[in-house]
Amino acid sequence: MEKTSTKKIKKTVEKKVEIKTSKPVVKTAAKSEKKMRKTIVGMVVSTKMEKTVVVSYTRKVAHKKYGKLIKITKKIKADTNGIEISLGDIVKIEQTRPISKDKYFKVISKEGKK
Repeated sequence: MEKTSTKKIKKTVEKKVEIKTSKPVVKTAAKSEKKMRKTIVGMVVSTKMEKTVVVSYTRKVAHKKYGKLIKITKKIKADTNGIEISLGDIVKIEQTRPISKDKYFKVISKEGKK
């Protein structure tokens, strides 16, 4: 019985060595490629802050168990980028690096008025 157990141990040791010696394949992206950023179209809810607006957007999500569509509304703070924006405007915002604690989107364009 000892012979079979030593053979099994040797096989497992060999497998571990093979795994350790194999080199992982690392894929790098080209420098010219940009990362995909989220873009959202929403309505301006508040313009009380300087250089910042609050944009509200709605999306529909199916309930996990029942399948009924539920409206989910979220509010996001976005940098104005020097664009003149008033209350009720429809704007397009894009995700960026964090600008402040709550602000990680910037306004790209003004789509129109509701």
